[in-house]
Amino acid sequence: MGGSFLSHGGRLLLIREHTINVRLVPPWPHTLSSTLQMNAHTSAPTSGPLRPVLPKDNTRYDQYTTLPQLGLNGGGLIPVGGLRHAAPPARGSWVAFINPEGKAYFLHVESAQIAVVTEADLNDRTMLERASLWVAHLRGLADSLVADPHSAEAFISISGDESAHSCEYYIVDHAARQVFWLEEVSSDDVGLHGAVSDHHLHVLLEEQYWTHLCYFPMHRPPVTDDVFYTLMTTLSYGIVDAMTSSTSTVFMSGNAPELNTYLSVLERFKSRDLRDGNTTWIVARIWQAIYHQRILIHYGEVLARIDHDQTVHEVAVTSNDTLAIILATLTFGFSRRHQRRLDDAFTDEVIFYSRWQALVKSLNAEWASSIHGSLISILLHFPLVAITVPIMPDVTLPASIALSVSGILTGCVLSQIGSELEEFNPSAACSYLTNFKSRTFQLQPLAFVYALPRAFQIWGTLALGVNWVAVAIVRLGQIPALVLVALLCLVIFLSAGLLRVLEAQIEQITDRVGSMWARRVHSGEYQLMV
Repeated sequence: MGGSFLSHGGRLLLIREHTINVRLVPPWPHTLSSTLQMNAHTSAPTSGPLRPVLPKDNTRYDQYTTLPQLGLNGGGLIPVGGLRHAAPPARGSWVAFINPEGKAYFLHVESAQIAVVTEADLNDRTMLERASLWVAHLRGLADSLVADPHSAEAFISISGDESAHSCEYYIVDHAARQVFWLEEVSSDDVGLHGAVSDHHLHVLLEEQYWTHLCYFPMHRPPVTDDVFYTLMTTLSYGIVDAMTSSTSTVFMSGNAPELNTYLSVLERFKSRDLRDGNTTWIVARIWQAIYHQRILIHYGEVLARIDHDQTVHEVAVTSNDTLAIILATLTFGFSRRHQRRLDDAFTDEVIFYSRWQALVKSLNAEWASSIHGSLISILLHFPLVAITVPIMPDVTLPASIALSVSGILTGCVLSQIGSELEEFNPSAACSYLTNFKSRTFQLQPLAFVYALPRAFQIWGTLALGVNWVAVAIVRLGQIPALVLVALLCLVIFLSAGLLRVLEAQIEQITDRVGSMWARRVHSGEYQLMV
C-alpha cells in the first residue's frame, strides 16, 4: 500500500490519549433535517440515511476479495487496433480515476454543486443507481448549508448489502483543509480522540484532510506553490533538527538521510508544470505524516512536546522501587538499563520508532554476545568434570553448568523474538509495548526478561570461577590460591567501577546532546551549550 514510514491507514506513530469530548460544528448557520439528528444518549450516531465518518475509517486496506480470471468468463476481446483506454470507463455521470496505489475511484461533478467521490463498485448497475440516489440526497441537504460548493468535496461509502439503509459520508473543505459534516457532531462519536483544545482539534482534522487527499488525488488541480514550498521548508527543518538533536520529535523516522530523500523527491517537482495527481499523492502522504506527528507532540500548544522524553500527560503510576532494586541486583543492573531504554522509546505511550529500532538492534547484539559467553563458560567446565574437589559440594558443578545452559536457552529464545521485533512497524511496536506495560510495574517485567541471558551468563561465569578457585586451593594450597583470588577480585572490582563510570558519563552526554548547540564565546572558541 506504499510508504516506508507509514502503516495501514497512514499511521506513523501511535498513542493512547486522555481525551476530552468536543462538539464539531459546521462553519455556517444551519437547520438540521430530522433525518440527520444525533442520538444524544448514545456514544455513536444513530443509523440514519447519512452517517458521519472520518477518512481514516476507509476500509480500502481491509478489503479481501477475489476476482475471476478472464478465462473463466470466456476471455477478453481485443479489438482491431488494440485497446484505447488504460483507465476504467466512466459510468453515467461518474468519471473514473486510478489512485497511484492502484485502486479505482469515481468522481461525480455538477455545476454549482459539491463534487462527490466514492470507491463503490459502480460497474454494478444496482450500486450505480444507489450511488446516484445518495448523491442527489446529499446535495439536496448541502445546498443551503455549504457556503462554497466549489471548495467542498464529499465522500460517500455505500454498503454492498441492499438491505442497509444508510450511507457513510464526510465532506472536505479544500480551501480550509478541514473535514466537516452536515450536522454538529461529537469528536468522540466519529472516533476523533485526543483533542485537548480547539487548536489541537484543528490539527486532528487537518490530518484527516490529507488522508482524504491521499486516497483521492488524481482529479485535483496540482498542489499550489505555497503548499509545496511550505512542505519543503518543513522537511528542511526536520533534517536540521534530527542532525542537531538526539531527542528530536521530528516526524517520520527522525533519520536525517531519510528525510533528505523525501526532500530530494520534491526537488524534482519544483516547477508546477511537472506536477500531476501523483505529485499530489506524494505531497499529501508526507503532510499526513507531519500532521500525525504534530498531533502527538501537541503542536501549537503551550505544553507541547518539544523533546521526545518529555511527558505531557499526567498518569497515575504506582511505582515499585523495591522490586526494581531486587531485579537490578539479580541482573547486575541490566534490567534497570533496559527499562530506561524502553521508557525512552515509549514516553507517554508514544512509540519513537528510531529509538525502538536502536533498542532492538542493541538487544539482539547483547543476546548474541551472552550466548557466546555462556557457551565458552560451558566448555571451561569440561576439565572440572574429571577433577574431584573434596571441599566443594556435589551440586556446585551441576548448578554452574545449569546457569550457563540457561543463558544459552534464554538467549536463543529472545534472539528468535528479536528477529521478529526487527520487522515491527511503528504500529506493531506500540501494540507490543502496550500489551506488556502495567500500571503497577510499568515495563519492569519485560526489562527483566530481556536481561536474563546476560544475567545467567554472569552468574554462570561466577559459579565457574568458584569451582576453579576450589581447584586452585586444592592444587596450589590455601594461601597462593587466596592471593590469586584477591588479585582477580581486584581486577573485577576495578573493571566494574570503570564500566559504571563510563556508563554514567555516556548517559550524561546523551541527556545533554539532545539540546546542545555550538556557539562562539568571547575567547573565540566553541563551547557546547544546553
